[in-house]
Amino acid sequence: MEKKLTKHGNSVALILDKAILKLLKMDESTIVSLSITDNGLLITPAKKKKSASTKAKSESTLSTAKRIMKKHDTLFKKLAKT
Repeated sequence: MEKKLTKHGNSVALILDKAILKLLKMDESTIVSLSITDNGLLITPAKKKKSASTKAKSESTLSTAKRIMKKHDTLFKKLAKT
């Protein structure tokens, strides 16, 4: 498939058809990562970075789970045997 670049203000844009976006599970809000390869340009969805609040919640949840497992270690071992 060939596409023509389109002028967009002071830049140039590549317009992707809705069908292509649907196949790639992307939409107009998708953030993409651009990589230069030997053969050209590779466009992939960017990996989402965890926010500071998400990291803090994950650490808090893990800390709580560890505390509960330590406190009830004997009970969990008995349950695992049944």
